[in-house]
Amino acid sequence: MHEENSPFGNSSRNLMELIREKISKKQLFYTIQVTPSDPPLNLTSLRPPPLFASITWIADNNLVAFRRNPEVCPALEMARELRNSFPVLSHLTCFKMTSGDLMGITQNENLHSFFAHQGNSLDAANDFPEFRYAAELVKWLRSNRPDATIAVAGYPDGHFLATSLEDDLQRLKEKVDAGADLIITQWNFSAAKVIDFIGKCRSIGIKVTFHPGLFIPVSFESLIAISRLGRIVLDEDIWLKLKQHRENNDAFQEVILGITENWVKEILKEFPEEISGFHLFTWNDLEITQKFINRFSF
Repeated sequence: MHEENSPFGNSSRNLMELIREKISKKQLFYTIQVTPSDPPLNLTSLRPPPLFASITWIADNNLVAFRRNPEVCPALEMARELRNSFPVLSHLTCFKMTSGDLMGITQNENLHSFFAHQGNSLDAANDFPEFRYAAELVKWLRSNRPDATIAVAGYPDGHFLATSLEDDLQRLKEKVDAGADLIITQWNFSAAKVIDFIGKCRSIGIKVTFHPGLFIPVSFESLIAISRLGRIVLDEDIWLKLKQHRENNDAFQEVILGITENWVKEILKEFPEEISGFHLFTWNDLEITQKFINRFSF
């Protein structure tokens, strides 16, 4: 498929231009996060299609593969496969990353937008040889790819390593001051927390675009697993409401779809001039993703 004939639009356009255009026209949109898999996901089955797909970067898979042969790096392969469907936001982490690695990765013709993370490590002294914090990664990206869209993560509940929410807000401001264009928030099910978080960010001079993130678990067990992995603590009332359907996945999904639908509507209502989309952490489950998309009119 040639890009000019793609039903999904121009995948080479600057990502922030696309997002700002949607917001200015108050057009609802969604985006997704996926992980390279074998067999590959059929993302073009989603209707309507996402505005962009963010591709996770697991350093032990991608960085090792890139250093051996860039052509078989899973994240870069997926970016190449999607280039004629919709824009890609490529995750990058500080974990074991060098400026030489970054130079090679970011010059890839399929990558125009980046999601900068610190990355987790049990051995910080050896695992962060050159870039210790996401702000340093953002600064390098902005200097070497001035044309790129750069996204960073925001944590309504605070990052688990932060000494306080105030301290975490300052770290976020450092990432923005270093050149970030977009803040994708970590998922939770409390619209009030996201609204309060954005308000606090605005109060300290963070003016870039926010893109709220959410996760839709398919079962109570998947909720427990992903919550532990992301170190997310849910509000007790939501936890108890979902726990009632621990043994019935169909009932659980109906409840969580309702909770997350209301979550989106509350945030959009609060920020009608600033936000018109949301980001789905899919964990590669396109079935529940499509069910959620079907609840909205795009």
